[in-house]
Amino acid sequence: MKRNLISADLPWTGERLVAGCGRQLIYEHVHRYAIATRLAVGKRAVDVACGEGYGANLLARTASTVVGIDLDQPTIEHANRKYRRQNLKFLVGSCEELPLESRSVDLVVSFETIEHVQEQEQFLNEIKRVLIPGGLLIISSPDKEEYSGVNGAKNPFHQSELYHRDFAKLLMSNFKECLIGKQRPVVGSWIAPDLPSPNVGSGTFRGGLDSVEFTDGVYKGLYSIAVCSDAPLPAMQFGIFENKDESAGIWNLFETYDRPEDISNLIAELRNEREQNAQVIAQLSQQVVRLEEAAEERQGALESLRAQFEERGEALERLQVRFEERSLHLQRSTEDLALARERFAQTHEQLQEKSISLAGYEGHARELTQRLCDQLSTTKKLSRLLVAMEEAAVRLRSSRRWQFANPMAVLRAKFSRDSRSAGYGHLEKIVSSYERWRASYPQKDDIDDQIQALKRWPLTVPKLPVVRRSEGLVVPAEPIRFPVFEKVEVSVIIPVFNQFHFTQACLASLQQHLDEQALEVIIVDDGSTDETVESLPLIEGAVYLRSPSNVGFVASCNWGATKARGKYLVFLNNDTTVTERWLSTLLDSFQDDSRAGLVGSKLIFPDGRLQEAGGIIWNDASGWNYGKFDDPGKPEYNFLREVDYCSAACVMIPKALFEKVGGFELQYAPGYYEDTDLSFKVRRCGYKPLYQPLSEVIHFEGATGGNDLSTGAKRHQEVNRMTFAATWAAELAAKPAPGDLAGHFRSKPGQKRILVIDHHLPMPEKDSGSLRMFQILTILHTLGHRVTFIPDDLADTLPYSSDLRGRGIKVVCHPYIQSVGDYLREHGGEYDVVLLSRCDFAHKHIAGVRLHAPKSWIVFDTVDLHFLRDSREARLTQDPVVQLRAREKKEREYALVDQADETWVVSDLEQKLLQKHRPEKKIEVVTNIVEVPGSATPFSLRRNWLFIGSFQHTPNVDAVIYFVQEIYPLLHDRLTRAKFYIIGDKAPPSVVGLASENVIITGLQPDVRMYFESVRLSIAPLRWGAGVKGKINQSMSFGVPVVATSMAVEGMALKDREDVMIADDPAAFAGALVEVYESEQLWNRLSQNAIEKTKTFYSVNAARERLKRLFSKEHLGVFDASLPMSGTKGR
Repeated sequence: MKRNLISADLPWTGERLVAGCGRQLIYEHVHRYAIATRLAVGKRAVDVACGEGYGANLLARTASTVVGIDLDQPTIEHANRKYRRQNLKFLVGSCEELPLESRSVDLVVSFETIEHVQEQEQFLNEIKRVLIPGGLLIISSPDKEEYSGVNGAKNPFHQSELYHRDFAKLLMSNFKECLIGKQRPVVGSWIAPDLPSPNVGSGTFRGGLDSVEFTDGVYKGLYSIAVCSDAPLPAMQFGIFENKDESAGIWNLFETYDRPEDISNLIAELRNEREQNAQVIAQLSQQVVRLEEAAEERQGALESLRAQFEERGEALERLQVRFEERSLHLQRSTEDLALARERFAQTHEQLQEKSISLAGYEGHARELTQRLCDQLSTTKKLSRLLVAMEEAAVRLRSSRRWQFANPMAVLRAKFSRDSRSAGYGHLEKIVSSYERWRASYPQKDDIDDQIQALKRWPLTVPKLPVVRRSEGLVVPAEPIRFPVFEKVEVSVIIPVFNQFHFTQACLASLQQHLDEQALEVIIVDDGSTDETVESLPLIEGAVYLRSPSNVGFVASCNWGATKARGKYLVFLNNDTTVTERWLSTLLDSFQDDSRAGLVGSKLIFPDGRLQEAGGIIWNDASGWNYGKFDDPGKPEYNFLREVDYCSAACVMIPKALFEKVGGFELQYAPGYYEDTDLSFKVRRCGYKPLYQPLSEVIHFEGATGGNDLSTGAKRHQEVNRMTFAATWAAELAAKPAPGDLAGHFRSKPGQKRILVIDHHLPMPEKDSGSLRMFQILTILHTLGHRVTFIPDDLADTLPYSSDLRGRGIKVVCHPYIQSVGDYLREHGGEYDVVLLSRCDFAHKHIAGVRLHAPKSWIVFDTVDLHFLRDSREARLTQDPVVQLRAREKKEREYALVDQADETWVVSDLEQKLLQKHRPEKKIEVVTNIVEVPGSATPFSLRRNWLFIGSFQHTPNVDAVIYFVQEIYPLLHDRLTRAKFYIIGDKAPPSVVGLASENVIITGLQPDVRMYFESVRLSIAPLRWGAGVKGKINQSMSFGVPVVATSMAVEGMALKDREDVMIADDPAAFAGALVEVYESEQLWNRLSQNAIEKTKTFYSVNAARERLKRLFSKEHLGVFDASLPMSGTKGR
């Protein structure tokens, strides 16, 4: 038997056989399958509880067909990947309800299954249901008397173990014929005749030199095994399973070390070898010293040579730069030429499409221009008339006839300050109004110039050659095919009407960017008349539906949805091409937000410009593709957000929700506004339409629907707008007027606009501060606030920026800003709250925030008190440089507390410290935040221990060195085989040098779940630091007990021997570690309490309630972000 018979891809859980199991278990299992393969020749077989699939794979060598069935989905997925045979498949199913037709198999194989089942009669009835009359069952189960009764071992996965006699009785009550035996592993000798004989029996000889005994069958067999049928049983072979190579090895060990003196001689040899090795090491050490001295002597010569080399290297670099500059210039010129040609063709096409409508606009514009010229001429005449009236009024006022006729008016004018108070009826009013108008509109004097300019303005429409949209679409180099899945997660529905070249490119891109999701592709042919009809039905793996007539986009999508098997539906236009991770990012949106109802992709023109970043609907039901023609990389288009609607060119929705809202409304057939209506119906059901920028899709807009609103499918757009307006009149009344972006993006009541500035993008797997910041940003978004994050280094580091954008955080980086100060100058006034993280970076930006965001509430997030950590390091090391740094940090941090409106710390201890010195300031606790996965692996299956932490943090470097040098030697004799894993980023040489056979430096591990599910404990031997330690939160969240110093658990309110083990000197620390490592009772108590403590104080739910309070109107007491901000603040 080969050692790699069983794949190592699955972890050992104690329930099913995998590569890490002992050899004895492997021999037992394979022996049973060896017998089954003899029975399976030419038969249709099923392997119930097949596990990772090795047994079903063996059966498939002799059987005609084999089906492996197991309850665990990941195990079945593994088996389907690992074992690929034409006559073999694996299905997910329960042994109490097998996913098979009745009377469909000849042989059922069920090893080590029945003891896992409570309803064993039902299990046997299900086996008989799928067996043909007279079919065979081979089944095994551990004998409870030998398996559990002798040594008291308990298997937590067993529901109901059977004694051998009960096993036989159960089977004989269900089958007419039963051949029952036993199995156990042995070390010994085997005698058998060359040929079978009825006179030869089999049994177990046992004993030694003094006596020998014989027992029929297998003596004290560990397992019961039986072959059953309702028909006479066939001839069968039982026997011994041998691994030839390992048998020889075992006997060699027995013979070599059979006597005590042989073992003593080996020990002596090993000791002698160790002494020789020590001498060699001493000699090598002396040689190393000599070599180091020689290296120092040669260093001077090397420096001289290096200087010469650098001089020549600089000359070479200058030449290389000149060469690269010229090469780059040539390359750019070539690329620019190709790009110019492509854009020229696209521009020609676009202008050609617009030419007809522009011609109409030209005539209308000329008509309006002429009307404007006429109005301006009339205005000029009116102006002249009013000037004449004004002059006449002056003459009238000065005439003696008027003064004689109006004596009272003359008297009033004489004593009035207003020279015009001598009223003379309507003429005076007209002249006064004209004087005011003339002062307000001085451009009246330019009327002649304006008329001449309008007459000179040209309006012409160029006549351009048409460039086909299909140019540039790549024909796939290989046949398009899609995998077929038993269980489908996503159904991609593509409505098609002609335009085969677009459909082909769309399908080719789907094939190229298949994610891990189990998907099906459904093509709905809406009565095409081109090569679509002949070509698409031939695509392997795709579902092809054809309508006998052209029914339109809406009906085609609804028909495709009825045929879909997926949990989620994706409606995808055939004039699109998808990109990497387009599908997985859509799905992630539903996983991250339970209220997500519909998610749309970022749509991009083929030339790289943005087509749509979510849709906006105005109060007249007209729509706008947000960001159209803009740069798709701009920050405002690159974060998950709720939108009015998403274009059906690419949109995902759960099938159940699609059916609940009635699908696309047929009143919008054949198309347009059906996607907008769907989004509004989703919102009415309490779910959100979302725009997901991480899912990018290229859309040849208009390729299949056209662009002319007066012809083709486009003519329905205006009709359907009016239908939509009537249907959703109440909802539209709350929308802003067309073009009012400020109104559209106005904050909702209670919603805050929050700007967060930290040293760099949070990298959650690298340090606890990053994990905390990542959780804070995510929670603030889920609370409904608008969050913008700027890293001080401006680096757009992937995948960390995408992780935030995909969760709704606006991330602003270079090249879209040149500095944080520039952004504050332009946008600071938009924010209600500014959160400045970490001492040095808050100090760098707080003045700019005060200047450019004067109305914002400023929060200084300490992460931990830097001066407290540094002062403790200084006290331990007595380093004057560290002492000076601690004093400077203290002054800076207290200055920031004074300048900020509110300060965050991570523990009650730090809160009390700041409140003692600044009692008038707001000091709030926002501690570490972790997910709480809990523990899935029992104590008995765990080994080893770990330390986790970033080695950019000097307390972690000191802690690991201190542990290995001072504490680890005290453990070596007690825990000789246990391994110590050191997990963390950027370990320095002083830590890497600690590695040995049992001390393993793993480096950064993006997924540490495997470690926390296998180790028995975690250690935190910190000697200085500040804040709450993320390594302790993380370990406790997995239910892994922690042994820590009192410094490490400071401010966490953890109880010794209840929540954690606390010890400060090396001997006590080593003793606590050994006690937890060896005591299952203590381990279970610490594990359970750790999980509960973490849920209460450090979980996402606990943090959400805390942040909800801190950003409430009651806490801030300053403003409602939905209204214009006043100049007052509750500081």
